[in-house]
Amino acid sequence: DSMKSKQIISLIAKIRYGANTLITKELEKRGVTGIAPSHGDILARLFNCNAMTMTELARAINRKKNTLTTLVDKLVNLGYVEKVQDSDDGRVTLIRLSGKGKDLRPDFDAVSEKLLETAYNGMSDSEKEKLFRLLVKMNENFCNYN
Repeated sequence: DSMKSKQIISLIAKIRYGANTLITKELEKRGVTGIAPSHGDILARLFNCNAMTMTELARAINRKKNTLTTLVDKLVNLGYVEKVQDSDDGRVTLIRLSGKGKDLRPDFDAVSEKLLETAYNGMSDSEKEKLFRLLVKMNENFCNYN
């Protein structure tokens, strides 16, 4: 059993790689290129919010601001996101989806559905529930380490 417990982190890394590969391939099938799995959290937030500051976005997706800047700039260059000045306070820059970014929603939702369908294939609701609880606990262990 201890041998299996030593393989958990490696297995999580393999699952992440598999998920990222699926996301990339499914986006490409839909003609969406240039977007990386690391852009997913940003797009998901912006689909549900009209606009956010970099600070709000960084906090919402738990990323450092400099990492987020690189990701957002890439999305700006691809035309999916735009930076605009806040109409209430001109010193504040807001990040929001462009028209092209909003048009991604159906593809984004379809890829998310395919990802979950693939990940949970053959699992009962109670197995999914238990897996979630255990991974949350493991994640908290790492959060407490920092």
